[in-house]
Amino acid sequence: MKLPKLLAAVFLSFSLYSCSCEDVNLGKLEQTGELTSFLPAQGRSYFATYNNTKLPLSYYTPDDSSPLRVPVRETGSKAMVGKGGTYDCIEYYTAEEKEYPGYIEGKNPFYLNQKYTKDVNQFAFNSIKDKDQVVDVIEFIVGFNNKFPTTITRGMGSYDSFMPYRSFTLAKDPEALLFKRSDMTQEFLPTITLNGVQHQNVYHLYLNSPQYTEDEKFFNQYYPLDYPQGIYVKEGIGIVQAYTADGKQIDITVE
Repeated sequence: MKLPKLLAAVFLSFSLYSCSCEDVNLGKLEQTGELTSFLPAQGRSYFATYNNTKLPLSYYTPDDSSPLRVPVRETGSKAMVGKGGTYDCIEYYTAEEKEYPGYIEGKNPFYLNQKYTKDVNQFAFNSIKDKDQVVDVIEFIVGFNNKFPTTITRGMGSYDSFMPYRSFTLAKDPEALLFKRSDMTQEFLPTITLNGVQHQNVYHLYLNSPQYTEDEKFFNQYYPLDYPQGIYVKEGIGIVQAYTADGKQIDITVE
């Protein structure tokens, strides 16, 4: 190989592994704490009633927050990786979230979880023009277990049950949310009676459509799945009731 070609090859090889750019941290999206009163209260005894059975319910309270990386846009620069591979560098914010999962001893027929987080999508670009306008939200995640009359085989797996999950977002102004986790409606109810108990100032969050996942579409071919359709949330307690499309419900009380 002649010297000019050799130098060009060395330069190309060097550039493939040395060209780089850096992601740009635009700062931190601070939590305001404006919705913390809708999380499970610490130091209180919770109970969940389901299928006429009352069970002690515990909520795990984290000591630390989990970090969130919130992508905004590409910088326009690319990093060369390996032989011809490229990486698009991005601008991003950092944020935090805290998770408050619920626990009941034994096998749970349902799942409850709360995440205190920001109005962002950590898995896609976010349109953020003013970081101080990104509000706090609570993501409530509910699951109800479906037991199948007979075992369903899918590939190499066998299934006797399946638990659909749905996400509900509580926000001060739901119409102004940047990121919609699901197609749902939030309404404020000054007074409502749930399971014979009257409550004041309750938020009702409910789905506008089933929003089946691909896995759920598969199981629906065999048995219609019942899925979480809505929740009622009250300040000082958190979720006071969750219900399914078929009318099953969990009632949560504090004693």
